[in-house]
Amino acid sequence: MKRHQRQHLSVHLFPGQGTFSVASLTGALSRSRLLRDAFDEVVGQTDPIAIAHGQEPLGDELTGPTPPSTTDLAHAGRLELAMFVTAMAAHRALSRMYGPPTALVGVSLGDLPALAAAGAYTVPDGARLILAAAPIQRACPGRMVHLACSARMADQILERSGVWKAAPALVNDDRSVVITTPRSGVHAIQTAAAVENVPAALVPVPFGSHHPELGKYAEEGYRAIRPFEHVPTDIPVYSAAGARRYCFRGDIARQISDNLVTRVDLPAVLARCMQHRPDIVLDLDTSGSLATSARAVLPDDRSNTVRAPFQEERFPW
Repeated sequence: MKRHQRQHLSVHLFPGQGTFSVASLTGALSRSRLLRDAFDEVVGQTDPIAIAHGQEPLGDELTGPTPPSTTDLAHAGRLELAMFVTAMAAHRALSRMYGPPTALVGVSLGDLPALAAAGAYTVPDGARLILAAAPIQRACPGRMVHLACSARMADQILERSGVWKAAPALVNDDRSVVITTPRSGVHAIQTAAAVENVPAALVPVPFGSHHPELGKYAEEGYRAIRPFEHVPTDIPVYSAAGARRYCFRGDIARQISDNLVTRVDLPAVLARCMQHRPDIVLDLDTSGSLATSARAVLPDDRSNTVRAPFQEERFPW
């Protein structure tokens, strides 16, 4: 098995489903035998779960000559499992290259593959958790709007818009904020952003998330997640929602479900992870968007390197 000769203190970033790219995944699979082997291992464990839930298995489709598009996966309710499988495969491949990570970070629904990667849940149970949680998140009302600005400017735009139920859902860096708003407020927010010369675009997921008024859905998620057994793990797992570290002595199901009502703060969670003194931060997002934010917020002191393996054609995996 191919393995990098040098061990690293690494942090793995696990993305949510809003930036998943099938083309980036299939390209990386074609370039890397290590990733392909890890992918085959993971789908060997998750395809039976997909079949049991009335879904087509992902393994042969995503590695075949005509893989489904990201849109196809989303419309069929399969995008979240594809995200889970991809993140788990990348985690395995990168761990074989650089050694086990010193910490894991989940962003939104990425908390579930992060917890499975740490060993808190088995891979099959992680897949079952994704399939249980995803429909609840997809049912959440509202839409999400990306603003290319700072959190302070986003607050000004919200005030100008007059959409009083809108709130910041994700702070990615000082140039990227996502707002969750009622559907009726999308136009007002985009109009207010235009006045400030701030680009505003709908996030390509048809629901809201990380909003304090989604308590009903968080409670439904809690009931769906609670039956799954977990075990404590020595690898620290952080949630970008609230920049919290998971406490395995507490109610893990509650901690997971609370993400739905908690704002994601990527700069804050990355700052917490720096206590583990990583020398490399690895973005498991097929789009590389987390790496972009990590480069923007981490100190530019050459103490760590940020890599986006799926976006780097010459990444050596």
